[in-house]
Amino acid sequence: MALDDTILALQDIARGIGLNAPESYPAALAPSMFPIALTFIGQMDAAKFGTTTYVTLVMIAPAVAGINPDQVFQSGNAFLKLMREAFRPLGAVNGFAIAKGGNPTAHGGFGSPAGMLSMVKYGGSELYGYEFHVPLIGAS
Repeated sequence: MALDDTILALQDIARGIGLNAPESYPAALAPSMFPIALTFIGQMDAAKFGTTTYVTLVMIAPAVAGINPDQVFQSGNAFLKLMREAFRPLGAVNGFAIAKGGNPTAHGGFGSPAGMLSMVKYGGSELYGYEFHVPLIGAS
Protein backbone atom coordinates (compact mmCIF):
# COMPACT_ATOMS: atom_id res chain seq x y z
CA MET A 1 0.00 0.00 0.00
CA ALA A 2 1.50 3.34 -1.04
CA LEU A 3 1.16 5.86 1.75
CA ASP A 4 0.54 9.58 1.35
CA ASP A 5 2.78 12.20 2.96
CA THR A 6 0.39 12.91 5.84
CA ILE A 7 0.16 9.24 6.77
CA LEU A 8 3.95 9.01 6.58
CA ALA A 9 4.24 12.05 8.89
CA LEU A 10 1.90 10.40 11.40
CA GLN A 11 3.87 7.15 11.13
CA ASP A 12 7.04 9.16 11.87
CA ILE A 13 5.46 10.49 15.08
CA ALA A 14 4.54 6.94 16.14
CA ARG A 15 8.05 5.74 15.33
CA GLY A 16 9.45 8.60 17.41
CA ILE A 17 7.82 7.24 20.56
CA GLY A 18 9.15 3.73 20.02
CA LEU A 19 6.40 2.03 18.06
CA ASN A 20 7.19 -0.04 14.99
CA ALA A 21 5.64 2.18 12.30
CA PRO A 22 6.43 0.79 8.84
CA GLU A 23 6.19 2.76 5.60
CA SER A 24 4.49 -0.15 3.85
CA TYR A 25 1.84 -2.26 5.52
CA PRO A 26 2.16 -6.02 5.90
CA ALA A 27 -0.65 -8.46 5.06
CA ALA A 28 -0.24 -10.07 8.47
CA LEU A 29 1.67 -9.25 11.66
CA ALA A 30 4.55 -11.37 12.96
CA PRO A 31 5.27 -11.48 16.73
CA SER A 32 8.49 -9.49 16.22
CA MET A 33 6.50 -6.53 14.83
CA PHE A 34 4.76 -5.60 18.13
CA PRO A 35 4.04 -2.98 19.32
CA ILE A 36 3.09 -1.56 15.93
CA ALA A 37 1.23 1.49 14.59
CA LEU A 38 -0.54 1.67 11.22
CA THR A 39 -2.26 4.89 10.13
CA PHE A 40 -5.30 5.09 7.85
CA ILE A 41 -7.64 7.82 6.62
CA GLY A 42 -10.80 7.75 8.72
CA GLN A 43 -13.78 10.09 8.55
CA MET A 44 -13.40 12.74 5.85
CA ASP A 45 -15.27 15.95 5.08
CA ALA A 46 -14.83 16.45 1.33
CA ALA A 47 -15.23 20.24 1.52
CA LYS A 48 -12.22 22.31 0.45
CA PHE A 49 -11.28 23.14 4.04
CA GLY A 50 -13.06 20.20 5.67
CA THR A 51 -11.59 18.02 8.38
CA THR A 52 -10.09 14.61 7.72
CA THR A 53 -9.56 12.36 10.71
CA TYR A 54 -6.54 10.12 10.47
CA VAL A 55 -6.70 6.95 12.56
CA THR A 56 -3.54 5.37 13.91
CA LEU A 57 -4.25 1.80 14.91
CA VAL A 58 -1.87 0.97 17.76
CA MET A 59 -1.54 -2.76 18.31
CA ILE A 60 0.32 -3.84 21.44
CA ALA A 61 0.15 -7.64 21.30
CA PRO A 62 -1.78 -10.52 19.72
CA ALA A 63 -4.78 -11.70 21.73
CA VAL A 64 -3.58 -15.28 22.24
CA ALA A 65 -3.17 -17.65 25.15
CA GLY A 66 -0.13 -16.88 27.29
CA ILE A 67 -0.27 -13.10 26.85
CA ASN A 68 -0.42 -11.32 30.21
CA PRO A 69 -3.25 -8.75 29.98
CA ASP A 70 -1.76 -6.68 32.81
CA GLN A 71 1.52 -6.25 30.92
CA VAL A 72 -0.39 -5.41 27.74
CA PHE A 73 -2.48 -2.84 29.65
CA GLN A 74 0.62 -1.21 31.16
CA SER A 75 2.46 -1.12 27.84
CA GLY A 76 -0.62 0.24 26.04
CA ASN A 77 -1.12 2.98 28.60
CA ALA A 78 2.55 3.94 28.39
CA PHE A 79 2.35 4.31 24.59
CA LEU A 80 -0.95 6.19 24.85
CA LYS A 81 0.67 8.72 27.20
CA LEU A 82 3.70 9.04 24.91
CA MET A 83 1.41 9.58 21.92
CA ARG A 84 -0.50 12.29 23.78
CA GLU A 85 2.76 14.00 24.77
CA ALA A 86 4.06 13.82 21.19
CA PHE A 87 0.95 15.62 19.87
CA ARG A 88 0.50 18.12 22.72
CA PRO A 89 2.99 20.72 21.35
CA LEU A 90 1.96 20.29 17.71
CA GLY A 91 -0.34 22.74 15.94
CA ALA A 92 -0.14 20.92 12.63
CA VAL A 93 0.92 17.71 10.92
CA ASN A 94 2.42 17.86 7.42
CA GLY A 95 1.24 21.47 7.10
CA PHE A 96 -2.38 20.71 8.06
CA ALA A 97 -3.72 22.28 11.26
CA ILE A 98 -5.01 20.01 13.99
CA ALA A 99 -8.71 20.88 14.31
CA LYS A 100 -9.67 22.96 17.37
CA GLY A 101 -12.07 21.09 19.58
CA GLY A 102 -11.10 17.92 17.77
CA ASN A 103 -7.81 17.32 19.50
CA PRO A 104 -6.10 13.97 18.99
CA THR A 105 -7.94 11.37 21.04
CA ALA A 106 -7.84 7.65 21.80
CA HIS A 107 -10.85 5.48 20.98
CA GLY A 108 -11.97 1.96 21.72
CA GLY A 109 -9.09 0.98 23.87
CA PHE A 110 -7.34 1.29 27.17
CA GLY A 111 -9.62 2.79 29.81
CA SER A 112 -12.46 3.45 27.36
CA PRO A 113 -16.11 2.54 27.91
CA ALA A 114 -15.45 -0.38 25.52
CA GLY A 115 -13.25 -1.98 28.17
CA MET A 116 -9.78 -1.83 29.62
CA LEU A 117 -8.34 -3.87 26.76
CA SER A 118 -9.90 -3.57 23.35
CA MET A 119 -9.68 -6.14 20.61
CA VAL A 120 -8.78 -4.70 17.25
CA LYS A 121 -8.47 -6.75 14.10
CA TYR A 122 -5.81 -6.67 11.43
CA GLY A 123 -4.89 -9.29 8.85
CA GLY A 124 -7.49 -11.67 10.25
CA SER A 125 -6.04 -11.64 13.78
CA GLU A 126 -7.45 -10.24 17.02
CA LEU A 127 -5.04 -7.93 18.81
CA TYR A 128 -4.91 -5.85 21.97
CA GLY A 129 -4.75 -2.17 21.12
CA TYR A 130 -6.56 1.09 20.51
CA GLU A 131 -7.17 3.75 17.87
CA PHE A 132 -5.63 7.23 18.07
CA HIS A 133 -7.61 9.81 16.06
CA VAL A 134 -6.02 13.00 14.68
CA PRO A 135 -8.39 15.50 12.98
CA LEU A 136 -6.61 17.66 10.39
CA ILE A 137 -8.14 20.65 8.58
CA GLY A 138 -7.87 20.57 4.79
CA ALA A 139 -6.11 17.20 4.60
CA SER A 140 -7.46 14.54 2.29
